[in-house]
Amino acid sequence: RVSPGVVLAVAWVGYFSFYIGRKPVAVAKRVLASELGLTPGHLGLLDTSFLACYACGSFTGGALGDKYGERTVLTFVTAGSALACFLFAICEDPTMLALC
Repeated sequence: RVSPGVVLAVAWVGYFSFYIGRKPVAVAKRVLASELGLTPGHLGLLDTSFLACYACGSFTGGALGDKYGERTVLTFVTAGSALACFLFAICEDPTMLALC
C-alpha cells in the first residue's frame, strides 16, 4: 500500500509538470516568432490548438478515468504530456511545430 504522502507528492509533481509545461509557451512567443518566423496569426493558432487539446483532454480524461481507473489514465496522460512537451521543445520549423 502506498502512503498518502507519496500519493500527494506524485500528484503535486505531476500537476506542477503540467503547469510548467504550458506556461513557458506564453513567455517564449517572442523568441518563437523571431526564430521560426511565426506571424501573430501563427501564434494565435498555436494557442488555440494547445488550448483545444487541453480542453478535449480534460473532458475525455474524466470519462476515461471512470472507465479505466484514475491511476491508469493519469499515468498515460502524464506520459503523453511529457512527450508532447519534448516534441514541442525540439521543433525547428513551423511545419514540425504544427505536427507536434
